[in-house]
Amino acid sequence: MKNIKMPEDVIKQEQIQKANDEITKLRKLGEIEELIKNNEIEIEYEGTTYKVIKPTFSQKQDAWKKKIDKYVELLKNENNVLEADLRILYKKRGIDIDEMDKRMLTLQMKKDDLMLKLGEALKNKAPDNELEIYKKEIEVLLDEIQNISIKKTLLFESTIENQVLMYIYTYLAYLITYKKVIGKDLGEGNKEADTWIRLWNTWEEYKNASEALINKISYYAAFIIGIDYQQ
Repeated sequence: MKNIKMPEDVIKQEQIQKANDEITKLRKLGEIEELIKNNEIEIEYEGTTYKVIKPTFSQKQDAWKKKIDKYVELLKNENNVLEADLRILYKKRGIDIDEMDKRMLTLQMKKDDLMLKLGEALKNKAPDNELEIYKKEIEVLLDEIQNISIKKTLLFESTIENQVLMYIYTYLAYLITYKKVIGKDLGEGNKEADTWIRLWNTWEEYKNASEALINKISYYAAFIIGIDYQQ
């Protein structure tokens, strides 16, 4: 392991806030489950409809092979670090990741307990003010869990594990994205049906695509992939 550069300000608050805002936006909408219909999400972008669908077994097998290849490739470079390496380095800098993990587990257990109590209160038709107390307490816990999670993500973004994860999510997004082709009007009441075609037929096509489109697709593909894909 050579030339590991540690930034002066390891955790950038503006980065945390930006990520927090995006996640909170989704959480407050409470609509990600609504977006996902039959293991797919449709996306409108610049007048075209796209969709990302649940990866097939074959696609997941393909991604698994890519994952192994990428991991070995990164591991061969001594300048790349594993999460375990950074845990040690960060602890020397006064950042205890293990303590962050313990704190997250404690918060998660408290949140789960409150969720059970809320469920019981709903079942018993408790008054709205009692339900609101539970909801606010859960929201506070979720905010802290989210904040710690984002900090950990930023701290580990340079690790081999994270680079592999991002690569596989990207590769799967490339595999599972389709574009709607609108059927033609054939006249006399006849019309071709709309069809879906693969958006990118090759990895090269994907890499040369619009960055804005890729970011849009990847944002939603992550939810579909996260449901079913195990690291």
